[in-house]
Amino acid sequence: MMISTPKITAVITTYNAETMLLRTMRAIGRQTLPVDSILIANNGNPLTDGFLEKVSRSQLRVVDLRTNTGPAGGFYHGMTEALSGDSDFFWLLADDIFPEARCLSVLFAAVAAAPTSTVAISRVIEPTGVFAYPGWNGVLTPRSVVDVIGLPIPELFWWGEDAEYLQKRPRLHGVNVVFPDSALAFHAEERRTKSWPVWKYYYVPRNMLYLALYSTSANRSLGMKRRMAGRLVRLLARMLRYDYRKAPQSFAAISNAILDGLRGELPRRYLD
Repeated sequence: MMISTPKITAVITTYNAETMLLRTMRAIGRQTLPVDSILIANNGNPLTDGFLEKVSRSQLRVVDLRTNTGPAGGFYHGMTEALSGDSDFFWLLADDIFPEARCLSVLFAAVAAAPTSTVAISRVIEPTGVFAYPGWNGVLTPRSVVDVIGLPIPELFWWGEDAEYLQKRPRLHGVNVVFPDSALAFHAEERRTKSWPVWKYYYVPRNMLYLALYSTSANRSLGMKRRMAGRLVRLLARMLRYDYRKAPQSFAAISNAILDGLRGELPRRYLD
């Protein structure tokens, strides 16, 4: 694929994090390869006038979702809106990802040079090193790939929706996924806490079971069953270590998650 002057829309999903969102938008504005527009899928409260006064609004669209749909729903609705335009590429970022200035240029070069359909994802700079994994870390995807693989599963809300959409589904459709060495982005630390809200203890096991048993990339092998059992054990250990004071509620969430996941159901729980 080669487009000499690509038209790119950056799609950002955010939830009540204007300080980080502003930093993300400023990082986008410093790119050596500029984007043509920015679309914000807003899962939280309406953006304040103070925030909007600090950003250029000429190329900005905000989709207020009026409820928290998580990264899965945010990127589903944001990409749906972006597809109504005429961009050739979509750059998908969470609001706590701050790409270096050459990041988008490197991602585009990787996609343009690839002999087959390709998605390029930034490597993430963490306190403990630089990592490559399928997350909303600055994902450059051509419109043609979205036409083939579709959109994220909005009902997943959080956990596993990124790996399903950015790793497993492309593989099923013969789409290559690359992590160029010099496409780098910083990942903010603000949201990382050892203690979890109850809803996280629901969505991890539910989505794990659903994706293993019912998704288009379902894997019911013995090895997968062993990995799921190990993850459940680690989840229970985490709960007892960091969230023992709310262990009854968290254990009930895990129990409901297992039942829903085994039934292939994706209800919205523990959020409202």
